[in-house]
Amino acid sequence: MERWFALPVAKELDRFAAALGAMPDCTEKTFLQACFSAVVRRVCLADPAISVPVKLNPERASLTSAQRDDRRRWLAERHNADVEAIFHQIVAANVLRMGRLEAVAGSTAKSLILDNVRSLDSSLRADLVITSPPYGSAQKYVRSSSLSLIWLGLAPDGLRAIEKLTIGREHFLKNEVASGLPEESLTFAADALERIGKKNATRRHIAAQFLIEMQSALVDIEAAIRPGGVLILVVGDNIVCGERFATTRYLAAICTELGFEIELELVDSIRSRGLITRRNRSVGYIAEETILVLRKPASGGNGR
Repeated sequence: MERWFALPVAKELDRFAAALGAMPDCTEKTFLQACFSAVVRRVCLADPAISVPVKLNPERASLTSAQRDDRRRWLAERHNADVEAIFHQIVAANVLRMGRLEAVAGSTAKSLILDNVRSLDSSLRADLVITSPPYGSAQKYVRSSSLSLIWLGLAPDGLRAIEKLTIGREHFLKNEVASGLPEESLTFAADALERIGKKNATRRHIAAQFLIEMQSALVDIEAAIRPGGVLILVVGDNIVCGERFATTRYLAAICTELGFEIELELVDSIRSRGLITRRNRSVGYIAEETILVLRKPASGGNGR
C-alpha cells in the first residue's frame, strides 16, 4: 500500500471502497465502481505515461528536463490528492458522456454494455455492435488495471485467475505450449506464426491462441447481429518477437470469412501505449489503431 499510495490518500480510498461495497447491487453501483477505478489510477504513485503500474520516478536518467518537471508535479499532486473532489469530477464527466450517448442513440433505443463477449445471450439480435478487442499480447491488460481490481475486491483469487479468463493472455504452462494448437483455420496468419515460432515457441502459442479465441468470439458476435446490421471493430497491430503482427488484417480476414463486408476503414493516430522498457524492442508500441466498419449482408451473412 505504501508503495503505490500516499497514506492519507489510501485512507480516503478505503472510505470510498467501503461505501461502494455496502451498496446493493444495481447499475448505479456498477457505474460508480467504474468511476472509482479511474480515481484509483488518478491518485496512485504509478507513472501515468506507462500503462502498467510502474513507480513514478522523476529522476530517471532517460527523462528530459521537461519530463522530470512533469513527474515532480504529478508526484506532488498525488501525495496531496483530494479523493472526494476527483471522484465527483469523474462521476460528473461520465454522467455527461452518458447524456451525450442518449442524445445520439435516442431515449427509446435499447443499448447493452457487456464486459465479456463470452457472456453474449444466444438470443440477442443487435443492429449495431461496437467493440475494441485485445491487441494480442501488446498490452498487459490485467496488470494495467491491477490496482483498481484489488481496491474493488474483484481479484479474490489473485490476478492470475483473472488473466486465465482473458483473450490475449501471456502466461501458459510448458505442457500447454508443447501440446500445440489446432491452427488449421489460421491460414491467413500462417507465415507470421511460422516466423515467430522459429524465434520463440511460447510467443507463437500466445499469438495463435489469441487468434483462435478471437475467431470464436467473432462467430458469437456475428450470430448476435441482425441481417443488415453493423459491427465496428477498433483494432491495432503490434510487434511479436520483432515480427509485425497484423492484427487488423487477421481480424478482418476472420470477419469476411464469416460473411461480413468491409464498408469503411479509418486510421487514427494515438498516443504511445507505454510498455516496460525492456520489452519495447521486442514488442514495440501501438502508434495507430484502425476502426473497421463491417456490415452483415441483409441475407444474413454466413448463411444465417
